[in-house]
Amino acid sequence: MSKERIFLWVIGVVLMGGVTIISIQAMLSKPYDGIAAVAFAAADYDEALALWTVEADQGDANAHIQIGMMYEQGIGVLEDLALAAKHFHFAAELGDAVGQTRLAIMYEGGLGVKRNARTAADWLALAAEQGHLEAQTRLAAIYGAGPLHMRRPDLALLWYETAGERGDLKSQVNAGIIHRSGPRGVERNPEAAAKWFRMAAEQGSSSAQYSLGLLLENRTAPTKSNIEAYAWFRVAMAQGNSRARGRVTALENRLSPEDLVVAKAMSKEFWDTFAAPFRTDD
Repeated sequence: MSKERIFLWVIGVVLMGGVTIISIQAMLSKPYDGIAAVAFAAADYDEALALWTVEADQGDANAHIQIGMMYEQGIGVLEDLALAAKHFHFAAELGDAVGQTRLAIMYEGGLGVKRNARTAADWLALAAEQGHLEAQTRLAAIYGAGPLHMRRPDLALLWYETAGERGDLKSQVNAGIIHRSGPRGVERNPEAAAKWFRMAAEQGSSSAQYSLGLLLENRTAPTKSNIEAYAWFRVAMAQGNSRARGRVTALENRLSPEDLVVAKAMSKEFWDTFAAPFRTDD
């Protein structure tokens, strides 16, 4: 590819606006990679593959990942999972967290390689240590519910909490479940369970809202409050959680009329703050 073509491509991108000096330098440092992305977006897959191959041959991890995904998904090429795994392996060996995660997924599912949960976990651990969120959640899932010989509830909790601190909703719920149940190697901790369920409940999770309500109602949360429990049950029920309906009915029969008024007002506030903003019109 000529320098003139690269220059014209960069100028064209600049004219579209929003390009900084740093991004221009990045495009010039990997011009084939950038043009390949443009070609791919335009469905010129042959050109994209050719350009990414140039970058891959020079040891570019992202180019290997892009080629691997083309072969994994059969986009512009015949699907070839073994070749996809090969390119992901190149990227993984270069230390790329995305490449490590993609390769782990191949090993976890036996896609183009022999299924091997241990190898998958090893690659996920490398990516997770780099802060890759999907790697952290996948690694936690292997330790929590993977093959029996791989199960380590303590490590599952570690990675669910790590991902949960970054705002991952499912990880927060799973961390709460582990603290609540206290599986082998993890001491039951209702206070920690309530903390994680509350974090997820406040992001709109109906299962977390229901679970937090149970802790509050059953006096296993740091403080007991049937009023707050009712509010969370009612919000969870409004979001379609069928289990919450029975608890709403039970507490309506136990709360005093005065407390029920307070509880319903609280549930309205919770709905407006912790449910409605997370609803979609899908």
